Amino acid sequence: MSERSSRNYSTALKALALHMNEVHRLPLRKASPAHVSEFLSDRAIEVGQSSLNMSRQASEPMLHFTKALAPDEKLEMVLTEKAEVLESRAYRQDQVEYVVTGQRDRHAISSRNR
Repeated sequence: MSERSSRNYSTALKALALHMNEVHRLPLRKASPAHVSEFLSDRAIEVGQSSLNMSRQASEPMLHFTKALAPDEKLEMVLTEKAEVLESRAYRQDQVEYVVTGQRDRHAISSRNR
């Protein structure tokens, strides 16, 4: 696992631990699949799909380790309720001209006027 993934998993488990403490007054090691599903459903309102997936993926090994989830079981995927606005990049005309003037002929095929 990369250092970045490890850090992301750690952050996700800290959020789950905070939820367990604040909502259920239980330590993280007492989390059940139902607790994690509730946590993910609550987060689905606030975060995007990528963050939800990270939280789920971080929680599964922890639940396997504590034997709250059988080794062959997986947590159900929760879909985000947050609307994600995906927009393409838009460049100003002066930015386009700057890029075009800096391109060599062999790379200019995508920016040539026809």
